[in-house]
Amino acid sequence: MNPVDRNSRKIESLTVTAMYILEVLCYIKKYKGDLKHNCEIHEYNTRSKYDLHTQSSNASLLQNCATYGH
Repeated sequence: MNPVDRNSRKIESLTVTAMYILEVLCYIKKYKGDLKHNCEIHEYNTRSKYDLHTQSSNASLLQNCATYGH
């Protein structure tokens, strides 16, 4: 059995949560140069200044979305 077959069998046995985490990590690796860190957004000296910046959204806008709550 070649390594590709062994790896594909391992991937097939991942839980949904593990697949989600794997997809997020692959996305971050692929778009690493396009993602911003908190220190690029603000100049506050915080513990999380080197963490990736997450965009917040307005909850009221999301509630008006057609797929909200479905």
